[in-house]
Amino acid sequence: MKKKIFAAAVAFVATMSLATSAFAAAPGGTNGKVEAQVKVEADKPTEIKTENNLVLEAPAGAFEAGADVKLEANVQWVESAPTTTKKVEDAIKSIASASGNEAKATVNTKLEISLTSNGATVQPNGKVKVTVAYDGKSNVVAYVNGDKVEFFKLTVNGNVCSFETSHFSDYYMATVDEKVVEKLEGQSATVNGGSNPSTGIALAVAPAGLAVAFVGVTAIVSKKKRG
Repeated sequence: MKKKIFAAAVAFVATMSLATSAFAAAPGGTNGKVEAQVKVEADKPTEIKTENNLVLEAPAGAFEAGADVKLEANVQWVESAPTTTKKVEDAIKSIASASGNEAKATVNTKLEISLTSNGATVQPNGKVKVTVAYDGKSNVVAYVNGDKVEFFKLTVNGNVCSFETSHFSDYYMATVDEKVVEKLEGQSATVNGGSNPSTGIALAVAPAGLAVAFVGVTAIVSKKKRG
């Protein structure tokens, strides 16, 4: 009887161990604060890899040769809808609406990324690639700069996903309707940061509309002069 109880206990511990390992390797496993530092070599690509596999890959020349570049990141799973998250969702809806689509948007993961060299903030010279554990949901990534929201392509490869950028700040991985994913990539929108973020939206595609408005105003002025 004791042998059976012991065997059952061993089996339970083994099962829990496997389950824990599976959870650690599951999508979204990069959650939390991480950092790593490397010395940049001349004429060679730079790779900065943290303990939980958040990776930055930069081509030669992206950073000053000989510099000690430190990457600090904080990855958070989004459980609520703070103001910044609401900006991303409203920007997605506005761009989708301009293209004739209705889009539901949900922000899933927030990435706070910064780079420093000798204590001073630095940015890469050109585009670099960021790879992080996939949250299992997102299909687009957004960069928030004040009230401006820019969208980048999110590439998923198994349990990881990646995107390219030339600037480090706060990024948000989000889920949107598949029919509007391609319409978002490379687009941007400015969302009013007031109490009603859905108003005051200026789309990246707005210049065409402004041109039409200008022509209309010009025509009105011309008629008045003639009169």
